[in-house]
Amino acid sequence: MSNSLLAEIKTQLKKAPTQLKVFNMLSDKRWHCREHEGKAIASAQYAGGGGI
Repeated sequence: MSNSLLAEIKTQLKKAPTQLKVFNMLSDKRWHCREHEGKAIASAQYAGGGGI
């Protein structure tokens, strides 16, 4: 993903702080534990009822 695309996405998500936290966490493309890392964003469910 290009730096300009990342910057554009982050700019758009400034109005949605929870989604921005999720994006920042998941943008490293590594595995993340919902139970533990979800505490940092106050949500263990990052997406809709079906998950990601």
